[in-house]
Amino acid sequence: MIDFEKDFSIFILSHNRVDKIDTLNMLEKIGYKGKWYVVISTDNTQIDRYKKKIPKENLLIFDKKDVKVDTMYSTMKFEPRSAVYARNFIIDYATPRYKYFLMADDDIRDIKFKVDLGGHIKDMAAMPHIPQILRNFVEYLDSSDKLAGLAFAIGSGYFGGVRSIYKIEREVCVFMVFKSSHIRRFRGIQCEDVILSCDNFDQVYLTWRSGAVIIPQRGQNEGGNDYDTQSLPPNMFWWIAAPSAVKVTGRWSRLRFNKKLYPCIIREDNRK
Repeated sequence: MIDFEKDFSIFILSHNRVDKIDTLNMLEKIGYKGKWYVVISTDNTQIDRYKKKIPKENLLIFDKKDVKVDTMYSTMKFEPRSAVYARNFIIDYATPRYKYFLMADDDIRDIKFKVDLGGHIKDMAAMPHIPQILRNFVEYLDSSDKLAGLAFAIGSGYFGGVRSIYKIEREVCVFMVFKSSHIRRFRGIQCEDVILSCDNFDQVYLTWRSGAVIIPQRGQNEGGNDYDTQSLPPNMFWWIAAPSAVKVTGRWSRLRFNKKLYPCIIREDNRK
């Protein structure tokens, strides 16, 4: 039996956005009463302001150089401008303390249900239901020995509608519930919210596409901790990191797992 109040917590990655921790504001709006933390690194230039704003028991501060990162580097030097260190710090901190935990970016402003009305996507308010949805996520994870994580989609993934060729096919971890017993570490300096180590193909991550988090457009939000993607185009990074997983079509490069994809049954009652 899961004790949600004891076994679950939320971790919010934040960097130089002490006045704009939108995810924390969202949790307050939905009436979330569980455990939560804001996670920042020692190179945060607003660290003193974070200490004043966030209660001591809810603020975690770490040094990126102390975090073990088995990383696929797009550069040969230590590159601190990436959230991969914060993600792996959260894994190291959360797994011995909680059976389940949610890892969230700090700029999530809203959550919507995405309803398919005959090819037309309609947004419906989901925030009042989020506490119960999180409980359902945990219960569903607990019911499967295959499932390692369950995430919300992102709003931009539905750009152009259900059948649009511009639909973004991307699994991200900006708002994902993890199971500590099935944890995987993040590996990418670039695309750090996507690349997870996958040495055990019996454990899978899923995205719940009926709900989507709403985040600012790229380049429209100050702060953050992103690697300078201009120094190495992301598409080229895929060739370096996993050349056998890339297929190029037209001017877009898409991730394809080819022979590395191993289907599995995540719950026996879904086998049919």
